[in-house]
Amino acid sequence: MKPYAITEHATERYVQRIKPALTEDQAQTELRRLLDMAGEPSECEPAWAKPYFVQEADAWVEIAPGIGCPISIEKRCYRVLTVITIASCPPAAREARAAARRARKAQRKFEKRAERQIREGRRPAEVHNPIFAKNRTPNRKAA
Repeated sequence: MKPYAITEHATERYVQRIKPALTEDQAQTELRRLLDMAGEPSECEPAWAKPYFVQEADAWVEIAPGIGCPISIEKRCYRVLTVITIASCPPAAREARAAARRARKAQRKFEKRAERQIREGRRPAEVHNPIFAKNRTPNRKAA
């Protein structure tokens, strides 16, 4: 495994976002230890980072749940670009992630209900997803 080269920016962000009581040297030592324990970088970013992290990275290392480091792969080392946390995620991105989670949950609930209705020999409901259906107008019979 290649060694990690930690940028000054990554060390500053670790102190700012994770451990504000540490000095820069202590933070760099701790960050290096966490990176060594995390192992090889992954090509895909953590799911929580996708909605808001715009900087391109060659790889990612998640050093703890909700704490990740984008990595630049170089010939002799992995360069740690910065440290981000799920808590540093902007409110708009958090809300978008929560809305997507609610939509998936509603869709799963609808699918289970439809499967149960089919098993019971009933016709499943017409509306596919209550979240998307709220903007629809109900079908009205002509008088």
